[in-house]
Amino acid sequence: MIEKIITSLETIPLLGRLFTFLYGLGFVCKKDFRLIQNLGRPIMIINSSGKDMDLIAAHIRDAGFFRLESPSKTDQNLDRLTKHSIVVVGYTEGESDVNKIISAVKAKSLPVIFFAEQGEISEEDKKAVYGYSYAEIANSPFRLMNLIFSILSTYKFNQ
Repeated sequence: MIEKIITSLETIPLLGRLFTFLYGLGFVCKKDFRLIQNLGRPIMIINSSGKDMDLIAAHIRDAGFFRLESPSKTDQNLDRLTKHSIVVVGYTEGESDVNKIISAVKAKSLPVIFFAEQGEISEEDKKAVYGYSYAEIANSPFRLMNLIFSILSTYKFNQ
């Protein structure tokens, strides 16, 4: 009788490990499924005179994972936001209307990434960017790619 109890108690760690493995596997599958689902959404890129966003678009396109629209010259295309995943903005001080961009993406609950050199964004614009919880600043193409991947694998878009 005691041997049966001891044998059954020995299976508890095995069941715990099995449950933990299945939970972890489910988490990874859920994250990957979300990423695959979000990779089907296009990324909108907005140019500015101070940033060569065509080069950035080429870097993103070369990764082979993302659907890109051709970089637009103006932020008037924000009216066309429908099923986009992210908006990437080439920031130029005085030209990029940060408040207008933030308002447009906030209305659609979309993440936005401002691409700017270190220290280029004015304090007023920085406050507007950091005032929106789904806004981020990238200073290099590699950081931009990292942010896009992170956002697409974790952000749950409203369907």
